[in-house]
Amino acid sequence: MLHVLTPRPHHVAFAAASLPAAVWGSLHLTVQILLGLMLLDIITGLHVAVLNRRLDSRTGFDGMVRKSLILCLIGAFEIGGRVFGDAPVAPAVAAFFSMVEIVSITENCATAGLPIPPIVRDTLKRFQDTGQAPAPTSAPVPPATPEV
Repeated sequence: MLHVLTPRPHHVAFAAASLPAAVWGSLHLTVQILLGLMLLDIITGLHVAVLNRRLDSRTGFDGMVRKSLILCLIGAFEIGGRVFGDAPVAPAVAAFFSMVEIVSITENCATAGLPIPPIVRDTLKRFQDTGQAPAPTSAPVPPATPEV
């Protein structure tokens, strides 16, 4: 007698979980980090909007559109790098936008009332002013003093 395979609920669940896991595993680490930071930025942004009673669907939609455009840009660089065999630019672009997300998360936390250490504030300020991460220094970093 022929045994007919019938899909069972756990087979469907396994198949549904396998695709996202395979896609996630195929992403470069910097892109995975960027996606995690984007999620944290969304969460902290929503938190601040709720705290300040300024929850606005238009602002949220605009933010999601910007984040999707960033991912499209990274995808375009990834495709271009594979087609033309250039240096891997997509991870560098993802690393840049990861810094942008870190700045945004920090701003959201500061807006929510969390104290931000001066060294972090100064580093992020330099990043915002120049658009690039500050060069590392070999000088010892003084301990942060709590803000009064």
